[in-house]
Amino acid sequence: MRSSSFRTLLSLAAAALLLSRAGRAQREPAPYSEEETVTLSEFQVTSSPDDGYRASNALSGTRFNTALIDLPKPVDVITSEFIADIGAIDLSEAVAYSGSITQANASANDDITGSNFNVRGFNTFTTYRNGFRQFGIIDPINIDRIEIIKGPSSVFSGPIEPGGTINVITKRPSMKPSASLAFRYATYDTRRVEATATGPLNDSRTVAYRLATAISHTGYQYDFSGLDKQVVGGGLSWKISDKTNVVFEGQFVNNRSEPVATARIVNNARTGYVTTIPDTFNRNGPQAYSNTTQYSGTIDANHRFNDMFSLRAGLYYRYQSLERLRDVGSSVQTAAGLLARTGEYEPHAESFALNPSVNLLGSFKYGEIKHRLIMGYEYYYERTSNDVYRRTFTALNPAAPNYDLADGVGYNPYDLRRTYGEQSAYSVSNLFTLLDDRLLLLQGIRVSETDDERKRLNNYLKVINQDTTSVPNYGVSYKLRSDLTVFASYSESYLPVNLQGSVTDAQGRTFPPSTGKGVDYGVKFDLLEGRISGNVTGYEIDRENTLIPDIDNPGFNISEGLTKVKGVDTTVSLRLINSWRVLAGYSYTDGVLVNGSEPNGRIGNVPMHKATMWNTYKFRDGAFKGLSVGLGMIYV
Repeated sequence: MRSSSFRTLLSLAAAALLLSRAGRAQREPAPYSEEETVTLSEFQVTSSPDDGYRASNALSGTRFNTALIDLPKPVDVITSEFIADIGAIDLSEAVAYSGSITQANASANDDITGSNFNVRGFNTFTTYRNGFRQFGIIDPINIDRIEIIKGPSSVFSGPIEPGGTINVITKRPSMKPSASLAFRYATYDTRRVEATATGPLNDSRTVAYRLATAISHTGYQYDFSGLDKQVVGGGLSWKISDKTNVVFEGQFVNNRSEPVATARIVNNARTGYVTTIPDTFNRNGPQAYSNTTQYSGTIDANHRFNDMFSLRAGLYYRYQSLERLRDVGSSVQTAAGLLARTGEYEPHAESFALNPSVNLLGSFKYGEIKHRLIMGYEYYYERTSNDVYRRTFTALNPAAPNYDLADGVGYNPYDLRRTYGEQSAYSVSNLFTLLDDRLLLLQGIRVSETDDERKRLNNYLKVINQDTTSVPNYGVSYKLRSDLTVFASYSESYLPVNLQGSVTDAQGRTFPPSTGKGVDYGVKFDLLEGRISGNVTGYEIDRENTLIPDIDNPGFNISEGLTKVKGVDTTVSLRLINSWRVLAGYSYTDGVLVNGSEPNGRIGNVPMHKATMWNTYKFRDGAFKGLSVGLGMIYV
């Protein structure tokens, strides 16, 4: 990493600190009071009500602020304090301690989507940012909290796999002036510098800013691997009136990685061949690279008409460019211990997305029944251009590897792809509270119209897909006590063909959407004034139209797979004494592909058992006052 990058970062940090001070030097405003009343919009939630690792409410699942103990659906919340305590430098580290979530593959440092995870056995294709669908990277320096919806949840999130989805809530500008500068160093020569500043920009405290920047190098245990990242983010909030607020946010990310591609160790009993591959082996070699640049941001406006109606309207945008050279050959050795080697070169891939949405929330009361109704409209547009070239090389011998990828020279067209997609979606959700707020009923429906087009210029393939999909969601929760709730829910999901990878079968027919159905049931608790908080959830999920290999037509798929997953999730936050905080979790995931080339075979890369625990002890007095010690464990 060049030292000039660190000098640039320090300069930006100094400028942010000076800006914060300059705003106060011109005219000192009234002192900030912790008791100052702040009225949040129904569409906003912050970490301020959270108690360490315990969250009290969430937006995900309903799109408006709802108490977690009332919500009849499992939602895990990763708080701002927890993200800071574990020192997360990317989204995968931040969610690692959540049950039933695992990394999708070993190539985490080449994750250009920002959603390289398995949730309950299913890969996530899309994460959300403040409720807007995003397909990109977001750095923890801009993350306030992470809300993980477990199970099928297309009423909230649109097209997803049925395992669940992740909604990232970003940090907003604050009227309380503050600034920070942090340095981190970890194993494999991982290092990071980050700086933030926030505060008001005028004396009337109607406009506030936030600036954040980070530069990091992440090392890995694999040979020839690493990730250099530069991040600049920030935003402006404008309180137009007591009823109207607008927030503008933006983020720039520049990733330069040496990607990882691992290989499996094979003991071939038929030939007697036994080989050992070092744990550090990376078949990509030193020439591989993956360079990603991304610009993204949101405009988010909230307006309260009166005590009954509130409106949220916003827009998310993203532009991303990618240049990549890597080995996409086989990860499994032949009987001779070799690895088939294929170089893949993407000289310039581009994608652009827009996601405007509007939601109207109404709060009503009929006698003893409280009713909250939200109606929403969402439009999503995405355009991509990606030319992929490939070249076959001599098989790789791990004992004496020749890593040469010819620097992208001599490659032939493989997939010259152009995609265009748009989707319109209408959703309605009802939340009824009755029996003195003990019984809560949730009902929702989403209707989506999808129009996708894919072109492959190298073989003149053009696929147009148009369909209309309707998905429901139902839930019920009942408070046995004010701190103990039982709940159950039924929900569905769908994934259009354009997000499934393969588009047509051997006869050129377009695949139908992959659909999921799931039930969740369990208990939520918030005992001893929040010192013991969490949930225990059982679930069952069926995914239909799973793509499986067509044994009669090698290289093609058929849409006849049925995947069944059942399991148990539990997450517990403990604060038995004020200085000691614990977040623990356990998940059991049993997933099988019922219809496929290997019927009833377990789905891959999904641990049956996962257990996590993180402890933090903070010294509050004495010689070590201000010092924190943390210890964590993840077992799969």
